[in-house]
Amino acid sequence: MMSALQLALDKVTANSKAKLTLLPIASMGSLTAVRLNGRQLCGAASVDKRIFVPRRKTCDPLKSFQQLAGFAGALLMLVASSGGANAAPDILDGARSTLEQWVQTRQLISKTRSDWQADKELLEQSIRMFERELQSLNDQLVGVSTNRTRADEERDAAVAQQRELNAALDLARALAESLEQRVRALAPAFPPPLAEKVQPLLNRIPADPATTKAGPVERLQTIVALLNEVDKFNAAVTVVSEVRKNPAGAEVQVETIYVGLAQAYFVDKAGQYAGVGVPTPQGWQWTERRELVDPVRKAIAIYKNAAPAAFVALPVRIQ
Repeated sequence: MMSALQLALDKVTANSKAKLTLLPIASMGSLTAVRLNGRQLCGAASVDKRIFVPRRKTCDPLKSFQQLAGFAGALLMLVASSGGANAAPDILDGARSTLEQWVQTRQLISKTRSDWQADKELLEQSIRMFERELQSLNDQLVGVSTNRTRADEERDAAVAQQRELNAALDLARALAESLEQRVRALAPAFPPPLAEKVQPLLNRIPADPATTKAGPVERLQTIVALLNEVDKFNAAVTVVSEVRKNPAGAEVQVETIYVGLAQAYFVDKAGQYAGVGVPTPQGWQWTERRELVDPVRKAIAIYKNAAPAAFVALPVRIQ
């Protein structure tokens, strides 16, 4: 079989400068060695089994992989250039298939080894952490006094502290419920831009405080965040683009300037529709005031730095 393979290789390389030689190795049984241009590659198993493996004692695994890959590539190139593919198709196909399987196996082994190394490090870190925690617990257990009187004193102190904490939680729960009710009552008076911004926070306010699973601290945090947004809006002048219906019932694109939470003015781009808005418990009430077209447009231009700063007279209703 080895002679047949050597003849096939000789025929494949007849028109090439490359010389592939199979050398028998008696000490390895059916194993052979492969030489390419006089350079010995790693040992290979018998051809009929179509399995190529590196010689463990004389070859480095990584170099073996590179040499075998180079050997296979050179062999295939020689076959393609010299027409040797028809001479030994079974051998070449087997070699190609076996080499692909060997590469896949090496890649799988490398990946498995890498994954195991990462898992091993994680496990070792977890073990060390648990050991530290266990040692800490052991130290605490050693330090616990067996004196019954001292244990009773500590228990009484813990019970008293628990009582204080429960009282503080009850106070926080009552405060959260009161603030939630007040914020819910104020929500309809929020300007549309503010209402849209704080809607996620409003959704977190429980509909039934008695059955909610949210703790008082979480509820207070929601209220504080919501009031913070309301305070920022109230302390600023805000200009937004909105759609509003004119007296004819048609929807018109307008620019609205909100002066905090107390007053708002709007005007359309054509300068034909303007008015004023004020908050009510049922929402914002808008009134057409065509004479405000120029003052409102001037105020918006000043806000956008499109006009120099100046005093603009606008009507204000104080409730």
